[in-house]
Amino acid sequence: MSNQHKVYVSYHPEDEFYWRHFKDLFSETYGVIVSDSIRMRDFRMGDFDDIALSTGKMRRYIRDNYLQDTTVTVVLIGANTWQQESVDWEINASLHQTEFYTRSGLLGILIPTYITPWDKCYIPTIPLRLYDNVVCGYSKIYPWYDEPDVLLSWIRYAHLRRIEVQPINSRLPLRNNLSDKR
Repeated sequence: MSNQHKVYVSYHPEDEFYWRHFKDLFSETYGVIVSDSIRMRDFRMGDFDDIALSTGKMRRYIRDNYLQDTTVTVVLIGANTWQQESVDWEINASLHQTEFYTRSGLLGILIPTYITPWDKCYIPTIPLRLYDNVVCGYSKIYPWYDEPDVLLSWIRYAHLRRIEVQPINSRLPLRNNLSDKR
């Protein structure tokens, strides 16, 4: 197994500062290359009427254009990440394995904009597809940490888990951003 990982970072657009910080922290050192993230203007699932057709097209588009050579997807979890349809699509595509692409490891990082609910229950304050995979043991959620060696160990662990645990990817993809009303 190679020690180098190409990481895809999924995040809410309002948290771009943390994406840039994460990218700068690794900046192609420590054996991690951070790929560019998808932008909403590139693809809108709501443009299709047939959800089965659009789900396949969405996964293929994201996988072919953004994830094709990534090994781990990191979800930066801020206050509104759970609402973002593109984050759900990116997790969906990361977990989908085909004859041409292997699934990616998955982990979540609670960034400083994340507000911990009073009961410490993550639903629905994290993306539900990520939550499903934390529950089944495929993924883990960690607090924001500015130490590259620690982050690298989380990435390596997520990469190993993708082989050892079967992910859950059965939810229908979001067709629009969710509202703030919980």
